[in-house]
Amino acid sequence: MAAVLVMPRWLWLFSAVLLILLPCCECAAARLYTEQDPLVILTRDTLRATLTDSSSAWLVQFYSSWCGHCIQYSSTWKALARDVRDWQGAISVAVFDCALEENFDLCRDYGIKFYPTFKVKVLQNSTEYWLANMYIIIIVEVTVVQLNTLF
Repeated sequence: MAAVLVMPRWLWLFSAVLLILLPCCECAAARLYTEQDPLVILTRDTLRATLTDSSSAWLVQFYSSWCGHCIQYSSTWKALARDVRDWQGAISVAVFDCALEENFDLCRDYGIKFYPTFKVKVLQNSTEYWLANMYIIIIVEVTVVQLNTLF
């Protein structure tokens, strides 16, 4: 005779609610940035080509859609993208989601060890320079000041 598993009714209800809500939570986190945001959402297929084939500077946030700091910082990154939107030819703002399994290898290749990680790609004299994290605030401030004087 097989044993019958008896669970309290509240546990069944709790399990059912979790099964319904978990996919919604995952979708909300996965959509930290959308096509309506004034930035470029890079994918595994577009990351290298977009950054290497461009003569403009790139500010890239490598983030994880489940990261609390990334979620809190997303509104600031979107505001920065709006602030520099008029200078699209000189500077572009982008994001890359390292939480997606297909992006694991690229995030490792770019040396991403924590989230969010900010990198600046500058092409100067045909040489590509990558600057990371602590310099981002200084670079953004200097870039915005310089661009304001030009336009």
